[in-house]
Amino acid sequence: MVAFVKRVDLEIPDNRITEALTKVGLDVINVTRLNRKHGNIPTSTTKITFKNANNRNTFIHTGLQVDSVHFNAEAASQNKNASTMLHLSSIQSCSKVLQNKTHQNGKKSLEETTKRLFESLQQKIKKIEQTISSVETLINDDIISSSSSSHSDEDIQITTHKNEIIAVQIETLLYKSILISSIYVAPTAKIDMNIFQELYNINNNCIIVGDLNATLSEMGSTKTNARGKQLQQLLNEGIIDCVDDDSTTFEKNEYEVKLDWILGSQPLRSSITNVETHPTIGTINGHKPLTFDIQIGAEPKPTSPRLSLHFKEVKWTKFRSKLDQQLML
Repeated sequence: MVAFVKRVDLEIPDNRITEALTKVGLDVINVTRLNRKHGNIPTSTTKITFKNANNRNTFIHTGLQVDSVHFNAEAASQNKNASTMLHLSSIQSCSKVLQNKTHQNGKKSLEETTKRLFESLQQKIKKIEQTISSVETLINDDIISSSSSSHSDEDIQITTHKNEIIAVQIETLLYKSILISSIYVAPTAKIDMNIFQELYNINNNCIIVGDLNATLSEMGSTKTNARGKQLQQLLNEGIIDCVDDDSTTFEKNEYEVKLDWILGSQPLRSSITNVETHPTIGTINGHKPLTFDIQIGAEPKPTSPRLSLHFKEVKWTKFRSKLDQQLML
């Protein structure tokens, strides 16, 4: 246990201090005069080490008495600066360890997250590929099924490459059956050339009408766009022919152009007559309705099995009389 005495004259040796403390009954272990930091020069401060705390506490209360000179004693205080520096050093060490662990954990976590994201992306790509494959299979199956039952009255609906197609087959007397199809091609899409061949394979007596968003300079447009070139290529192949009518079918903000077309296979195409373009319906769409006539000899509607009765022609007096007779039996 340590205590300090300040301003002790340098002329007083350490052994005199030890003798003075021992004389009053204090158990002293060591008496040392502190030196300056630079030059190893003794100072007036003396460090006294006691055997136990009781001796140290008694000394602090009584002080040091050497001959006729009295000196006050002080308990050894904790070196706060050293403690603080040690604490800061510990914090810095812990911080470095934590940073290293955080860096390692962060790096490991980043690698694991990247791996999980990559695996998830691969799974999603695989699902998309499977979905596309399934859709293509359904489309092919639908076309094959429709082709194998050319006399079916069921609707055919196909969407491929932003080409939306709806087709229906109708039983007729003149052509047995014909296929009428409506097609829409988005302004940002290309015409799916294969779909025309597929519709023709389902039924070679076909009429295809719709908004192809195709412009042909040969049909009155100022220029031929990309879909117009595709349409021209289709007409050159000879499977499908176009109704020779250059009337504009789209009108908006003083801009008019032919975007809607009536196509058909021969000889059905030659049966189309009285093609008319009508005013637009509303102001949003801009497309003009098209109408035409075609002689196909549709099957006559079967006679209804229900009886046709004219209640106003009934002789109700005679009916009631006969009914009364029946009720009397």
